[in-house]
Amino acid sequence: MTVNQRLTLGFGLLLGVILLISLFAWRSLEQSDAAMKTIYEDRTVPMGQLGDIRYLATRDRVILAEAAHSGDATQAAQRLEEFSKNRAQANTTWAAYMATYLTPEEAVLAKKHLAEMGAYVDQGLMATAEALRRADYDGARTLLDTKVSTLSPAAQDSLNALLDLQVRVAKETYDDASATNRSRLTLIIALGVASGVLATVMTLLITRRIGGQLGAEPHELAAIANRIASGDLTLQTALRAGPQGSVMNAMLSMRQTLNDLVHMVREGVDSVATASGQIAQGNVDLSARTEEQASSLQQTAASMEQLNTTIQSTAGNAQN
Repeated sequence: MTVNQRLTLGFGLLLGVILLISLFAWRSLEQSDAAMKTIYEDRTVPMGQLGDIRYLATRDRVILAEAAHSGDATQAAQRLEEFSKNRAQANTTWAAYMATYLTPEEAVLAKKHLAEMGAYVDQGLMATAEALRRADYDGARTLLDTKVSTLSPAAQDSLNALLDLQVRVAKETYDDASATNRSRLTLIIALGVASGVLATVMTLLITRRIGGQLGAEPHELAAIANRIASGDLTLQTALRAGPQGSVMNAMLSMRQTLNDLVHMVREGVDSVATASGQIAQGNVDLSARTEEQASSLQQTAASMEQLNTTIQSTAGNAQN
């Protein structure tokens, strides 16, 4: 596997872990946002709606009591007009509440409250309002003391049960979201630690592998290569052998090979110089011997000439 492939694999794994952590973090934030949204939309808003309904029910009882005890037709008319507006607002608010998400338990409580509040409003408040419209103030007071007082606690209790449920379910939703966030945070931390360990291991492995292949630091290799290129082969002490197959080891082998080659060339040059000297000395010796032989020949020729002269002289004497 090449260095580029190792680096790509290492950083690819690290990037994958980072993306996984990001995905978990994004998912955790999304779930937290959903939990906060449901707490607001399905619990906080309904809590406000139920609070408004409870306030309107209490307010209607108060204004009807004021109208019944005042005995004044004008004041009664004003209170009845406010009562009608309150009832319309209460019905609208209840419809909006029923449009929110209801848990199974909440649906049962809502059905119960609707029946009890319906009895409280129809048999108590509406009946009292009708008596006031007829100017039957005594009848209105009687209804307030009997029907309204009797039916109010059940309607209020069921309404309070719905309000308590909102608080309890909101807390449960928050606790579930917190537990999920804690577990995801633990997982994110674990993945972060794992990515750190993975990055450290990959860095050490890649560094060790590349360092093993180089056998030295890049700037050291560059300096040594430049020295060898300039003809400096005296690097035995400065050059340390790297692992087998490393660039440093190859440069050591190259330096040794070049050094051996230079020695071989130098020895060859010395041999040629020695042979040339020997040839020159042989030529000198040959020249000397040639001169000696030439001198001997001259002496021989002189002797022959002298002998010839002697012979001729002897022959002449013999003829005489």
